[in-house]
Amino acid sequence: MTLKETENTNMTLGKIKAEALRIMVANAELDVNELDIASYKQNPAYASYIFAMTGAINRAFDRLYILGAVDEEIIPVSVYTSEIADLSATRGVPNILLRMIPLFVVGDVYATDEPNMAANCRNQFEANVEEYIRMRKHAPQNSVEVVYEV
Repeated sequence: MTLKETENTNMTLGKIKAEALRIMVANAELDVNELDIASYKQNPAYASYIFAMTGAINRAFDRLYILGAVDEEIIPVSVYTSEIADLSATRGVPNILLRMIPLFVVGDVYATDEPNMAANCRNQFEANVEEYIRMRKHAPQNSVEVVYEV
């Protein structure tokens, strides 16, 4: 499942990790989903990355708050949070922002092993969040709170 395919589905912790893993290995054939994350944790090639992803996701939440993409601090996820937990419902973060988090995660956990890829992903995350904020500020007005008689 790609970010585009998750457009109309609620993002889960596992989906974020799975998408980040697919970006990191740059393998379209890697068919991993949130239910597979537990088995990938047992694979030495992926275990350290997956372990580091929870902290990276929390740092992404902090970054969204600092940039002003969300109005309130986001409750962090813990290592005990279910991989299938709906983060939009449990954390109050719009799915559009949650779909950007795999880019931050790759930028965070892959910085030592693949610095160029990590920097590109982090830059894309920052650009996407900036665009989201710009669009949110210029959203069309859909209602009028008070109408004054002339």
